[in-house]
Amino acid sequence: INARQITNGGSSVGLVNSGTVGETGEASNEDVLVIIDSLDVYAEPSVNEEGEEIYEIPQMFSINMVTGITAGTHSILPGAFLSGNFDIQYGIGTLTIEPAPLTITAKDGTMTYAESQPNYYSAYEGFQYEDDTASVIASMAYSLTDGEGNVKSTTEQIDAGVYSIHPSATLIETSLQPGLPVNYIVTYATGTLTVDPAALTVAATAGQSKVYGNPEPQTYSYHILEGALASNDVFAGNLARAEGEAVGTYALTLGTLALGSNYVLTFVPS
Repeated sequence: INARQITNGGSSVGLVNSGTVGETGEASNEDVLVIIDSLDVYAEPSVNEEGEEIYEIPQMFSINMVTGITAGTHSILPGAFLSGNFDIQYGIGTLTIEPAPLTITAKDGTMTYAESQPNYYSAYEGFQYEDDTASVIASMAYSLTDGEGNVKSTTEQIDAGVYSIHPSATLIETSLQPGLPVNYIVTYATGTLTVDPAALTVAATAGQSKVYGNPEPQTYSYHILEGALASNDVFAGNLARAEGEAVGTYALTLGTLALGSNYVLTFVPS
């Protein structure tokens, strides 16, 4: 087999199409890649009298071949020399291709307490050749951690505050062999989810009264004007009123009524 046959792919003897190139036991080499450098095929051209460049295949230049460009260990196969003056023997070399680094960074997000969590997305840096998310990423998953490191799911109701968004990728395994299942080593960078407190406005119920000399009511009534309580959330404390016992009108105030840090509470007096 000579270099012309390798380059031109002879129908029966072309080295690329033979069954003798790959790893031991491989029946087919349909994914073998031939890397041809200009120096492997042509010597420096000469120029004839008409000014045309004339290329000649040199005697001692060979066409080398590797069995893949995916991450992993591949064979380097030397091509045949075009020389009848030597009894040439060939040895297979090894090409080790390390997985490329791929950085996946979760994008920041915002939401308001009691809302459903937003969809999470990431930015990707490090794709090689024509690779992209469709050809490399099988699926993405996300989780959250609060300021104390407690893990939260992306579907549960979470309190107002700041959370770290942790991305996690499952890569598509390549069918090209020999080689590693995937071509990338992934590094992750977290994003930030900011959960703002929900706004809630309450108002004292109009028309509340008591008779002079009677005990003070245990509670004063109120109602929500704007906003809504999330499931299982309840008010703590009670409204209060301005001091005084004489007959007259007294303003009701917020008193000790509270909802905690998940809400920004606004009070409308009676």
